[in-house]
Amino acid sequence: MMLTALFALLFPTFTGWADVVAPSPVFVVQQDDTLESDIDAYRDLFRYPKGGEDKAIEFLDKFLQRYLADGERLRAIADEIELGVEPKQQRLFKKEVKELQKEQGDLTDEIWYCFKKRKDEESEANQRMWKAAAYVFAQMGTDGADYLMKAFADKRFSRLPDLMGLFIEQVGYTHDYSKTDTLIDLLDHNHFVVIAKAAYALSQFSGAPGKLRKEAVGVLVRTLESYRNSASDNLESMEVRRYRQTREPILRALTALTGESFRESLAWTKWWNTNRKNAKYWKDKE
Repeated sequence: MMLTALFALLFPTFTGWADVVAPSPVFVVQQDDTLESDIDAYRDLFRYPKGGEDKAIEFLDKFLQRYLADGERLRAIADEIELGVEPKQQRLFKKEVKELQKEQGDLTDEIWYCFKKRKDEESEANQRMWKAAAYVFAQMGTDGADYLMKAFADKRFSRLPDLMGLFIEQVGYTHDYSKTDTLIDLLDHNHFVVIAKAAYALSQFSGAPGKLRKEAVGVLVRTLESYRNSASDNLESMEVRRYRQTREPILRALTALTGESFRESLAWTKWWNTNRKNAKYWKDKE
């Protein structure tokens, strides 16, 4: 589901993302003088222990658009440098890149601010705001992935497995492949929803280096077989619930990471035993 649709479901008054127009690769983008005032207004919303959450979500959208525009400009500069520029222009580009990267870091810090300043994890308004922040972080690559993992590890949310699962699910959309091992470790989590969401996140990593995909597939295959066996041995147990809740996300991840499609755990185990050393499945993708 696209981010706009997710926000429309969460927030009926949401009308869509502002268009992000790619800046010219030739001219330096003029920085928006309103950013500082937006940050001040956003922070003012948290002077009190509650209230202002919906307005905060509007600012989260603004910060995302600014972050994405900065990313467009960084890519445009990289294209210019690749084509070749004069030394003076290269120095100017270097300065601009540094400023844009700093601004992107500052923007992710501001989004995290809504987690820092609101403590009541039971508040529906706070949860709505944090969910919005998670969807925003998902669009921010490595920067966003780090904060999503930080939110997941926050002890406030230990009694809110669905919210924990959302944070993990959104890591997949960041395509931060350095989080592969962390997601693999979560396939053995005590909350079944977290296992399912970790598998779902891995299903977004089809472009990961072959070595990481192979590692993930091996664990996914063993996990699927283990959970099926446990469920078969305990037909009226928690193991059955775990298998039912995690089976489809694991199958989805396996298909995404291998290009193959089987419905039974034994078929996946057989395939893995046959192909785990088959180089054609584990080449890095261009």
